[in-house]
Amino acid sequence: MYIVPPRHKSEDVIADLEYLDTQIQRVILSSQAPILITGDVNCNLLASDADVCKRKFSEFLNGLCLHQFVNQPTHRSGSLLDVLVSNSASFVSNVNVAQCPYSDHCIISADLCIPKNRPKPTFISSRRLHRMNVLGFQDTLRVTDWSAVFSCTDVSGQWSAFCSNLQPILDFYAPMQRIKIRNPSAPPVSEATRDLMTQRRTVLAQQGRTPEFVLLNKRVRSAIRTDVKNDISRRIAEMGPTTIFRNVRQVIAGKKGTNVITPESTPDELNEYFIGVGPRVAAEVQARGAAPSLPCRLPRVGACAFSLLPITLRELRSFLRNMKNSGACGSDGICIKIIKMCFEAIDPVILHIIKTH
Repeated sequence: MYIVPPRHKSEDVIADLEYLDTQIQRVILSSQAPILITGDVNCNLLASDADVCKRKFSEFLNGLCLHQFVNQPTHRSGSLLDVLVSNSASFVSNVNVAQCPYSDHCIISADLCIPKNRPKPTFISSRRLHRMNVLGFQDTLRVTDWSAVFSCTDVSGQWSAFCSNLQPILDFYAPMQRIKIRNPSAPPVSEATRDLMTQRRTVLAQQGRTPEFVLLNKRVRSAIRTDVKNDISRRIAEMGPTTIFRNVRQVIAGKKGTNVITPESTPDELNEYFIGVGPRVAAEVQARGAAPSLPCRLPRVGACAFSLLPITLRELRSFLRNMKNSGACGSDGICIKIIKMCFEAIDPVILHIIKTH
């Protein structure tokens, strides 16, 4: 929280404390995190109890259950003007006051117990297709009865029958699993790299930053770079050469800056503008008078007609191979990656669905 520099008059100091009281109440209601207030309040806390500013500051501390950790003079004049206030006694420790060679105010140092921010894990439901027995999956599809697909006359019925036969087989070979993603931004690492990281962690805990730890740290960083390189190469091979920049962009800096431009108009102002476009344009047209008569242009008549040409199995295989190897699923739970995995086993079935129109 940023607070303007305190003022000197008693009335101004009391007004600033009242404003600070309001802001701290809002912070307490919106967050459970520890509060830390530092700075010069321009109020001598070592003055007598009759001092109006000191009484107001004491009421401010008692009303919000705050504690002032500095209890000795912080100014060359012998007054206590600087504060270190918190609502948690365990949050602040080892408070010291030292003379400053370039200022009339002293230097206040303290240790803060800041908890490590660990983001909550994210859970997703997904199929682990990379661990799937593809050969067994295709063999099961080859012996499956697909007559329900050929008996339907419309495309929607054929696709429903196709999904009804495919879903149980897919659930057997690649069931849906609830996966915990601890750190989505973490680089992909292999089991060997994880073992090196475990060794590095053990050496750091037992011996500290010894030469052995420095050597392990270099090996871990080199292994992580190798794993990232291999992962990018694998994804480019699966998704095609056109995805090189998309995959490499995750490890390089973007061209766009990080400056965020705050819009000058609020959403309500934008809404009012756009809902008034129609009435405003109608009023402008009406103000210009009657529209001039325009010559009537006869529509053009074309002899050509739009028709769909049948596709061959070879063309369908070529189109499917060039499609992006995406794992995004629709409402049916089928993605293009699954279609590619089962195409060699049931290509006549998929071709029949596509040729139905």
